[in-house]
Amino acid sequence: MLTNLLVSQAAERPGQPALITTTQTLTWYELKEQTDRVAIGLATCEIKGGDPVALLLPNCPSFVIGFLALARLGAIAIPLSTELKAEEIRSALQASACRTLLADNRFSDLCLSLLQDGTLLHAFVRDAEDLGLPSLASMAAEATRPLRNPVPSEDTNLVEQFTSGTTGRPKRIIRTHAHLMKEAAAFAAAVGTSSADRILAVVPLSHAHGLGNCLLAALHAGATLVLQERFDRRETLRLLSQERITLFPAVPFIISLLADTRTREPVDLSALRLCFTAGSALRHETWIKMQDRLGISLRQLYGSTETGALAINLDENVAGTIESVGRPLDGVSITTLDEAGIFLPPGTEGEVAVQSPAAAEYTVGLQGKKRLPAPDGWIRMGDLGRLDPEGRLYLTGRKTFVINVAGRKVNPDEIESVLMEHPSVREAVVVGIQDPYGEEVVKAVVIPRGAGTVEEILTHCRERLADYKVPRIVEFRCTLPRCPTGKILRKRLMDPACVS
Repeated sequence: MLTNLLVSQAAERPGQPALITTTQTLTWYELKEQTDRVAIGLATCEIKGGDPVALLLPNCPSFVIGFLALARLGAIAIPLSTELKAEEIRSALQASACRTLLADNRFSDLCLSLLQDGTLLHAFVRDAEDLGLPSLASMAAEATRPLRNPVPSEDTNLVEQFTSGTTGRPKRIIRTHAHLMKEAAAFAAAVGTSSADRILAVVPLSHAHGLGNCLLAALHAGATLVLQERFDRRETLRLLSQERITLFPAVPFIISLLADTRTREPVDLSALRLCFTAGSALRHETWIKMQDRLGISLRQLYGSTETGALAINLDENVAGTIESVGRPLDGVSITTLDEAGIFLPPGTEGEVAVQSPAAAEYTVGLQGKKRLPAPDGWIRMGDLGRLDPEGRLYLTGRKTFVINVAGRKVNPDEIESVLMEHPSVREAVVVGIQDPYGEEVVKAVVIPRGAGTVEEILTHCRERLADYKVPRIVEFRCTLPRCPTGKILRKRLMDPACVS
């Protein structure tokens, strides 16, 4: 159980820093003490095993303490992105029947509103009492009695997360203590994490990538977790250098910004032994830019909210396998299947299917519970990919993103690659939308570089693509809608009102 990990780390290395922020350092002993105190405070408010409790907090000690306190009580932690709007937060709470919220102080007004309309029974803010709301800090300070709640078993549900909803309404994913422990152990075995590591948490801890590959990785190894509350590229470079970061989990969007950042002083990354991205495909040009700019050989990790981490590219000669997300972690099996569910040989594209001891057993959506593994025991990931003879996985697209143009299947990735070859295109996303006659057509959303025109882009596509693959609509935008980890929210680009 996660609780046992915290107890072990506090006993083995009580004076070693567990959490570092720009204003605060907590040792492993202090982290355990504060976690126990918050757990006592929550128990006093009758929060018990099985109760869902939401965390609406940025990357800060309160998130870590709150999460671990809920783990100690056997409650279910529901991490929510601080990027969500008020109605999205309300919907998430109602979907999970959650009546308790631990929130950042900037959500105090929302907390009061949710208490007044009966959505919540309890709300606690992060730092200091605000608008009459009690704080986690005061709760910890006032806790005195011993915590007598039984330690939860490994089969106790621990975390409920929402999928990113890139293609539609998010599903709820519920995982147990055992699931998270097995994920952390497999990651540690692959990466070789130890108490000497210093992990920079820039990606949100509320996301599966941040929770698993930052918080859980540090907890399992007794490593130091350096928390960056809000991403700022110059601050990230400063932390990487001054805090002597050894492990840097990131996303391609963050890496791309770092590669384009100029600093007055050289950035010392000599301590950094591993930097890897997850969440979306890493473009070859981004890898090259980071290699040239900062001397970092980026790696890719593959995983999902449902399964946790599944594979990572740790090849010595990573330059030859940049596009690969690597080989499976210990205990994980990965294959590719055709439409009939038949196993495909290496080199053949098919739907990626996995088996993992860390995977959730079911998802919860509008239609109720749905078991994740199919009757054959494999979880269909919805990704298209191929395995090479050495077992490396290469992702080639997204099965659910395939566009059906008059019965002909179009892979958006193919069109996006062509668009990215045009000098006036900085970034491009291709989606399928319905025209007024109910037919699906190809739409390209482009962030331009320079003064390109729609006609120039269409001409470029016509010269390289079959007519049915050429976008019917090209829309210029300044930005693309993204979730907190940088993944593009394609659903928001599928507005049929844009079709003429």
